[in-house]
Amino acid sequence: MLGYVLANFFVYAGVNAFTPGPGNILALNTVTNYGWGKGKPLFFGIFAEHRGVQNPCYHSIVSNTDTFENTDESI
Repeated sequence: MLGYVLANFFVYAGVNAFTPGPGNILALNTVTNYGWGKGKPLFFGIFAEHRGVQNPCYHSIVSNTDTFENTDESI
């Protein structure tokens, strides 16, 4: 079950990284208007926000794997 949960998480993270969400659209607009140099603080902020959301999700999944595995055995 752990492999299944982690595989789904990585698929979600991969799709989330490459689909145009608000952060990607904002980054594209910033580069177009101001260039890479002036947009660096924004890019690092978007990266930090993404990591700040993904890390707790990942650690929550990993810490609850025993719960997932025990549920499969009882079925």
